[in-house]
Amino acid sequence: MIDLHRMRFLLNRLPMARFRVEKAMSRATRTTAQITGMPHGSGVSDPVASGVELLEAAREAYLRIRTELTNMQDELRPMIERLDDPLERTAMSMRYMEGHSAREIAFDLCYSERRIFQVLKDAEQKISLISVAHQ
Repeated sequence: MIDLHRMRFLLNRLPMARFRVEKAMSRATRTTAQITGMPHGSGVSDPVASGVELLEAAREAYLRIRTELTNMQDELRPMIERLDDPLERTAMSMRYMEGHSAREIAFDLCYSERRIFQVLKDAEQKISLISVAHQ
């Protein structure tokens, strides 16, 4: 059975994980003090090594989230395609495949946010039924 709550959690975490990779990349590539021989603080820790460690940890976290999310999306895609209502298919695809918020979906499809929340709720219930029947 697919865990839509977990998917929403991962979709919300993905941008921050990507930002952490970019921030760590920036920190890891700042080697000017090391190259020029300028002091860089207490002299106890190597800023380049710690920057590389942060970068690797951030990349691993990002890849874990991305991999889990991709697997869940692969599992969800055929279930979305089985939905009868085209609005439900579109809203679910935008939410879970593209990562849009309900507000963005409502704006793009010219519906109220309240209506999109209801469409998503109905579609999620149908997906749950499809998921249970599929197993």
